[in-house]
Amino acid sequence: MSGVLYADMLRVAPLLVALACVPNDPGDADTGTAKIVGSDTTTSTDSSPVAPAALVGSCSLTSAPTVARCTVEADRPVPLSVEWTAPHLERPRQLEREVSQRHEFDVPLLTEQTAWTWTLRSSDALGVTLTGELETGAVGPSRFQLEAEGSPVNELVAFAGRCAGAGAVVVFDTTTLRLAMLTELVDVQPEGLRITEGGNLLVTSRAALTEVEPSGVIAKDVSVEGLNAHHDGIDWLDGYAVLVKQNVDLEPPDYRTDDGLVFLDDGGGEVARVWLSDVIAPGEATRDWSHANTVARAEQDGALLVSLRSQSAVFQLAADPSKPDFGALQWWLAGWDEESQLARPSDFELVDPLGNAEVFKRQHDPNWMADGRLTLFDNGVSSEPSRVLDLSVDFDRLEVVVDQVWQLDRHCDYQGGARALPGGGRLATCSPQGQVFGFSAEQPSRHAWGASALCETDGGYITRALPAPW
Repeated sequence: MSGVLYADMLRVAPLLVALACVPNDPGDADTGTAKIVGSDTTTSTDSSPVAPAALVGSCSLTSAPTVARCTVEADRPVPLSVEWTAPHLERPRQLEREVSQRHEFDVPLLTEQTAWTWTLRSSDALGVTLTGELETGAVGPSRFQLEAEGSPVNELVAFAGRCAGAGAVVVFDTTTLRLAMLTELVDVQPEGLRITEGGNLLVTSRAALTEVEPSGVIAKDVSVEGLNAHHDGIDWLDGYAVLVKQNVDLEPPDYRTDDGLVFLDDGGGEVARVWLSDVIAPGEATRDWSHANTVARAEQDGALLVSLRSQSAVFQLAADPSKPDFGALQWWLAGWDEESQLARPSDFELVDPLGNAEVFKRQHDPNWMADGRLTLFDNGVSSEPSRVLDLSVDFDRLEVVVDQVWQLDRHCDYQGGARALPGGGRLATCSPQGQVFGFSAEQPSRHAWGASALCETDGGYITRALPAPW
């Protein structure tokens, strides 16, 4: 399967969501069509007639080309069930709404130029069903292209990219190879991408944190003067935690680059700051001795996971500024046991059934999966092919075992990403080459599909790709 996705990264105006009213004319093609199917009353056990709840409503397209808004009124509070079907879906998308007399909500359909059928029903509205159709609009075209090949599966993938000096957040559907959402980031060069606990896309750039809703609307843009963010940020507690860096002058011409974490409140005000050289003694190290590239949630409450490329190590940090142990190193996992490289020995014994002396090198994007294991992107060194590794971590025995290797056929020299896909496969990002690869659960030795970001002037750049949860 092959195709080209187009996304305009150079438009200035972001996508906007507008309120959609219930259409007066059911046949209006711009807002969708609606009809009522069934309206029979039923009888209670005492043979007295019971009128079903009356439902009036519709779903229609908003000004955002791939977002619909549904508005439903009932004559009494009722729960609501919503079902969406489209030709490319193997099964309908379903949404349940809690009891209310008025329901009004947005639905990110996230597939452009696609015909959708919607169905609204309630168990309290006996025999009454509202149904209709609408077609999503076009998001592109543009100078930014995403060329896809292979056998994609039914999944949405989000990434932040750069093209010809412009930045964008993009969501595409790997089933149809069509663009699902695009938001241009004017004067922003994405460093990292996360999905917040609230479901927004969080883009970290050098001096700002930008939250983008699934509809493409920029929900929040927090600028922080002098932030100097480096690679990654995450929504944390009631604000954010962001990786930063600074240069420390040593005896000329030497210097040391120190990495740190800045903790911000919801408005971007600084709450606390931790420099890694105060947590991990760099000794005689100079230049880029640590190179922090990832900050992620740990399994333990109040702690964060940090990845250090130059150390080929991952560690856990106590990260709640309100607690007395704030800033304490809790454990250290080194993947490349080289004395000249490590600032400290590993707390864990590494076990690799394949017999590799070095388990991972120059890694990126460690994150805990739902099954309690750790996955990360093993960049490797020189020209060796990069990999995604799944690791079982035994904190009682202080042992880490390589459970699964997902093998790329190329080397990704710097940056990258590794994520579990809903179907059991893995999503790998080869950032320097602007490529994303999807692995099926059944074939870890070869990617099932791939996509490459291209620009008119040069190759595109993808900071990190993530499975979209919507």
